[in-house]
Amino acid sequence: MRTFTVDQPNRFGPFLMEIQKTSALAVPSILPKNLPRLLEQLRPGYSFEAVVEAKLAENSVMLKLAGGQLLRAQIPHVLEPGQLLKLEVVKAGVVPELKIIAPNPRAVPPEQGVVTQALRQFLPKQQNLADFAVSLRQIAASATDESDPISAAIHETLGVLSSKDELMSAGGLKRGVDNSGIFWEAKPANSPLAPQGDLKGQLLALAEALQKPGSLPDALAGALLHKTEGALARIVLDQLASLPQNVWQLEIPYTDGRRTDAVKVRIDRENPANPAGAQANWSVVLELNPPGLGTLHSRISLVGEVLDTYFWSDQKITTELAREHLDLLSVLYTRAGLTAGRLNVLEATPAAVKSDSLPTPALLDERA
Repeated sequence: MRTFTVDQPNRFGPFLMEIQKTSALAVPSILPKNLPRLLEQLRPGYSFEAVVEAKLAENSVMLKLAGGQLLRAQIPHVLEPGQLLKLEVVKAGVVPELKIIAPNPRAVPPEQGVVTQALRQFLPKQQNLADFAVSLRQIAASATDESDPISAAIHETLGVLSSKDELMSAGGLKRGVDNSGIFWEAKPANSPLAPQGDLKGQLLALAEALQKPGSLPDALAGALLHKTEGALARIVLDQLASLPQNVWQLEIPYTDGRRTDAVKVRIDRENPANPAGAQANWSVVLELNPPGLGTLHSRISLVGEVLDTYFWSDQKITTELAREHLDLLSVLYTRAGLTAGRLNVLEATPAAVKSDSLPTPALLDERA
């Protein structure tokens, strides 16, 4: 049974937690205003839990308390990410003494620790796919040696990008979603050597090629490798965001003449708890960037064959244009065999519009 102590800090510094004779735990995340309340709780018999967030080095781990405080621990025995520790106060005072209670049969699901580590790895590296696509087209102009593996990989990657016209058709949009990269691991023969049009597979092949000698100047190859790794990180984060069932989050880069951009898509099944065979209600949230009009958001909810559609932007000219074309949108829905439900335009910043602030369509179980 291990015991450790909590040392009183100076007024503005962190405080230390030490396992007697063997270990020290630092708590840099606790602010001064939180400290008195925590120390007041540390009375004999008081127990609390900490989760092993990640391994930092040999015999060094990061622990997280229920209140969100982080502890860096140096301990002689092995702790794995996701492991739950129960701690109990043995002695109060200026230097409270704690002990680790064992065994504790409960544990955090191992996948939670994996996701946490992946977020730490990829969040700082992510880059916008539209920015990557712009850089790719610019560098492709310099990659003219068709016999060079790097040049070939660059043009092959450029070739998997959808065009705006393709995404305007049902079949083209379906291919764009399918090849966005978030389904890469679920596809058969998912070797980076045979990406078959999938964006993530092609990015993996491009990253591999960029790490080998080629005719492209080292500075350009290094810059594109950095962009490629950032684009891969963005796709991985979308995959993590899509882990819950009935949710898919993705980004599709596309070309529009000489212009390159990306559309962000989130697809939700609104009634996942309904019995099997029940009518599925779906919603799609789009983020578009029309030239000269800023960012335009749209939420489309499908209930049966009825579509409720909302647009919002913080640009007045953009909302006015969208409002002027609502009648045309209704006609296009009718031509497609669908029934237009509510059609509305909101003038607001994207952060001000949440799902639960939009009117609830009939039969739709609105999710916050």
